[in-house]
Amino acid sequence: MALTDFLLKDPYSGGEQTEFAKCDVQCAGKEHEGTATTAARPSFCTLPIFHPPQPLNWTGAGNGYVSADGHAFACVNPNNMRQAFHVIFVLDRSSSMNCSDRRPLPNTPSTTLISRHNNNRFGAVLSALHGFWLSRSTTGTTRRDSYTVVVFNEGSQVIVNNDFTSTPDQLLNRV
Repeated sequence: MALTDFLLKDPYSGGEQTEFAKCDVQCAGKEHEGTATTAARPSFCTLPIFHPPQPLNWTGAGNGYVSADGHAFACVNPNNMRQAFHVIFVLDRSSSMNCSDRRPLPNTPSTTLISRHNNNRFGAVLSALHGFWLSRSTTGTTRRDSYTVVVFNEGSQVIVNNDFTSTPDQLLNRV
């Protein structure tokens, strides 16, 4: 055997070489953690090492999911395992909410829409509400939370009732 044959031969088996080529990021789902009586069952990203981030709606994940940082997993999205809530918002629409000492958050995607009609305290509330809805929304899956919005002044009115399907922008337009 020549010296060049020895130097060019990879010491790792084909299976080990395949394993080394995979991304080593693990799914953060609690179902993969071990307990006192069961071994951990980690779920690794199914893409090659040093892959570019995949978009959240990427279909190559099959029955799995793509994480917010672009890794693809063959397991259930841990965000879908969280508890669902029925969140009820009760918003003050009295005349004190017309004061302009508070305004919607500047430089957000909804600032222009909100400020057009509510550049005041109520607009600040709508801005916070829209931010909450955005933080709870998921891309590509059905929202698990249900929202109800009640506004009050001298009386009350249900504006949104037990809504599972509207996007944050659609909800904002209804309020």
